Amino acid sequence: MNDDRIIDFLNGRTFPVLAALLLALLAVVALVMECVPTMEAGSGLLYTIDGAIVDDPMWSMLLNVACLIAIGLMLVAMNKFFNFIRAFTFIFAPTFFLLQAANPLLSSAFGMGTVLCLALTLLSFLLLSSYQNPRSQRSVFITFALLSAGCMFHYTFLVLVVLFLLSYLNMRALNFKSLLAMLIGLITPFWIALGLGLVSLSDIALPHITAVWDNLELSQVRVLVASAAVTVVITITLTVMNLMRILNYRLQTRVYNTYFALVALLAVVAMSIDYPNMSVYMPMLNLGLAVQVAHAFTLNTWPKRHYAYLVLVVLCLGTFFANLLL
Repeated sequence: MNDDRIIDFLNGRTFPVLAALLLALLAVVALVMECVPTMEAGSGLLYTIDGAIVDDPMWSMLLNVACLIAIGLMLVAMNKFFNFIRAFTFIFAPTFFLLQAANPLLSSAFGMGTVLCLALTLLSFLLLSSYQNPRSQRSVFITFALLSAGCMFHYTFLVLVVLFLLSYLNMRALNFKSLLAMLIGLITPFWIALGLGLVSLSDIALPHITAVWDNLELSQVRVLVASAAVTVVITITLTVMNLMRILNYRLQTRVYNTYFALVALLAVVAMSIDYPNMSVYMPMLNLGLAVQVAHAFTLNTWPKRHYAYLVLVVLCLGTFFANLLL
């Protein structure tokens, strides 16, 4: 098989299917090998979720894999609608699957990281469709109402509040009415909860932080930190390289890609500040990296560029087996 055929295969529709099957297979292997600890779901500004979100390990794994595949499909649909990657490729979906499969903590149990990334992907449709739309109040209200509700159950949603505030500003979709819709959206879930007597003002408190390494072996912590560090370095490098080329795109495409760069940047910042929840922000970072990999793979004309991608695949598989064996 020559270089062009390999590149066409990686850009084509078959590779995402194979990557999704590999994700499911590795998730099952990790579950059978019992290398996935039971993680505390965590707490938010009002509520605390005791234990895991889904108690049964098998159902937790199946739900998580289904959600990750759904995120990949939504990325494909998003690019079809908004064309933020200008060349024909599906490589961002399998890249996301492989990055998630690399760590059993992210692939084999339904946790807040998957919930956060799923919310991010769903709300991205509303955000991108609001480009230079002065009548985007409904989208803004829905976005911030859902994020505010998420903050009630897990405070990591605050990162998405910052992300979407900056992104709506960058989309030039915020005017006085939109800002008012944002404020009302942020207040509404708390207003409803307080009005129905479900909670009181005294229940609002700073959340208790449960560090991910409280449930991991020392070797797993080292692998998690090392893989996160490598992912951050690759993401920053590719983002800087890609932005130098994306600056030549038309304004709307530049704005869309600034959003995805901001997704990765805020994930890195959040992991640096709120490092006990590093695993929660990893799927968000992996999504940002997947988009940057797709840009790098399509913007570059080097005929051997698939070798660089295969190195990434090897790193992902190596990280997975390191989690199993260490």
